[in-house]
Amino acid sequence: METHKAKRLVGDQKVPFLRTFQYADGTDMVLMLVGTAAALANGALRPLWTVIFGQAIDALGGTTSDVVLTHRINQVVSFNGENKAIAQYNKLLKQAYKAAVNEALASGFGMGAIYGAYLSSYGLAFWSLGNATPCFAAFAQGQSAAYRLFMTIDRKPPIDSEDKSGTVLQQIRGDVELRDIYFSYPARPEQKIFDGFSLHVPGGTTMAIVGESGSGKSTVISLLQRYYDPQAGGVYIDGVNLKSFQLQWIRGKIGLVSQEPLLFMTSIMDNIAYGKEDATIEEIKRAAELAHATTFIEELPNGYNTVLGQRGAQLSGGQKQRIAIARAILRDPKILLFDEATSALDLESERLVQQALKRVMLDRTTIVVAHRLATVRDAHCISVVNRGRIVDQGTHSELLTNPDGAFSQLYRIQQNQEQDRTLEKSKLSPFPSNSIANSSSISSSRGVSALGTSSVPSSPEWLLGSSATDGDGHCKENGDDDTYKALETAGPIIRIAFLQKPEALVLLFGSLAAGIHADWKLSLIIMCAIPLVVLQGYVQMKSLIGFSQDAKMVYEDASLVASDAVSSIRTVSSFCAEKRVMKIYDKKCEWSMKQGIRVGMIRGLGFGFSFLVIYLTYGLCFYVGGQFVSQGKSTFAGVFKVSVEVD
Repeated sequence: METHKAKRLVGDQKVPFLRTFQYADGTDMVLMLVGTAAALANGALRPLWTVIFGQAIDALGGTTSDVVLTHRINQVVSFNGENKAIAQYNKLLKQAYKAAVNEALASGFGMGAIYGAYLSSYGLAFWSLGNATPCFAAFAQGQSAAYRLFMTIDRKPPIDSEDKSGTVLQQIRGDVELRDIYFSYPARPEQKIFDGFSLHVPGGTTMAIVGESGSGKSTVISLLQRYYDPQAGGVYIDGVNLKSFQLQWIRGKIGLVSQEPLLFMTSIMDNIAYGKEDATIEEIKRAAELAHATTFIEELPNGYNTVLGQRGAQLSGGQKQRIAIARAILRDPKILLFDEATSALDLESERLVQQALKRVMLDRTTIVVAHRLATVRDAHCISVVNRGRIVDQGTHSELLTNPDGAFSQLYRIQQNQEQDRTLEKSKLSPFPSNSIANSSSISSSRGVSALGTSSVPSSPEWLLGSSATDGDGHCKENGDDDTYKALETAGPIIRIAFLQKPEALVLLFGSLAAGIHADWKLSLIIMCAIPLVVLQGYVQMKSLIGFSQDAKMVYEDASLVASDAVSSIRTVSSFCAEKRVMKIYDKKCEWSMKQGIRVGMIRGLGFGFSFLVIYLTYGLCFYVGGQFVSQGKSTFAGVFKVSVEVD
């Protein structure tokens, strides 16, 4: 999720966000254009009306003020021409008034154009920035995600598996001791898991840890693998504090089988080989034999080279556990850890896994965390844990002798639960199996007879179909995967073209009719290219739709490797397989990049071909049309009509 948000920050939202600034930049061009119009209005119209207004004023002043009032007032009075002079003055005054109004309008429109351009640029800028608002939310999420990603990348873990410093012994006996442990998980520091917990497992013995859920059983496994360090106390192997060992080396001496083993989407041989770097084929087969996995592996079509699905989906739970056991013992560890390895299995699978465990536990220090008490009866010692403390300890027989002990109480509870489940199963299936089989066979026979009866009315069709196959000599399969895929792809296209979009048919036939009416010869020639045009449309659609699907598919394998490794990071760390997982991931990404380039080239060629067909059709139309025009068989107008309507 975090990487997806960061990808949106640097990829998906970057171009739309920058495009909004491109629009905002475009306001300069808008301002220039509208400003030019305003300048023309203010620089051309206003001077024009100013000239007209000035001429009117000059005419008014010259006629009345200068002539009448100054030079010829006596003559006007002597001839009683006052009224005529006043009328002439009023006429010129009206002309001056109209010129002044027009000048004011020109000036107003000019200033309005200037302010309109100015404010329009603001409006366009704010509109384009408003379109960038959704990008800001993506940027905020991307920044937050990128911060957490970089914090994770730059984080210095308190327990560094890459640290090469520390003690490395020639060999270890496998003596394990947890001494006065005080521990709480970092996510819940207020909840104490261990409060002075101590446990000693002598080398070469088997210790079973049982108890209720949440009592701290699996925490013992986490501390021995050094996923965490205790707040107080210490974990010791052969008397040496676990913190003093080189982490990768000590983890290489410990084998782990968890409740849900991680199996990668690779071959069985590669999955077992995770237990030891540079393991030989003989070592892998020997480990599989000890884990009772050889029989079912060799029954598979490709044997050890069988590629498993995601998280080993092709195998049953018992088969996955036996491969996990083979992987754990491949490195020949002195300490084996089983974290509820059989709790999720059925009884038959559990029996097979228990047989495998008995063989691999010989001469090894084994710590078994179990939920079913019946699976630990052969342990040298059983410790009952409750709320972070050992409340009962001893062998299976010793613990059962004390009826009030914690182990005896848990044992009776589980026996009662198993009896209840058995009774419940018997109530759910009151009929014997043979009666069910008989009823099934009766139903099947009835179904067959009903099918035969229902098919009787179709007998003429059957006869017609059988006779139609006589020419070929046999009835063969009329369908393969490619045919089904082609029909699956073409079906929606045909449905959209002829059912959901009837206007497309009207447009098609209407254009052909108009083209034939304009120039029937040229139209018929161009219509010969219609199959190519249909083909280019199909190729173009497949290029656009298929590209996004292929881009998703090519990175799917790499994503599966990453998700499997992250979801089971403890298993990866236990086998010191971080670098190997990274190599597989890099290899998948490299293959995905090559596939992406190849697919992109193919899609690009297909997309280019679609445009090539379009322009070739236009070229054919104009070339043939030009020949017809030169021969007097057509006109330029007809050629252009055909190019627009038919093409």
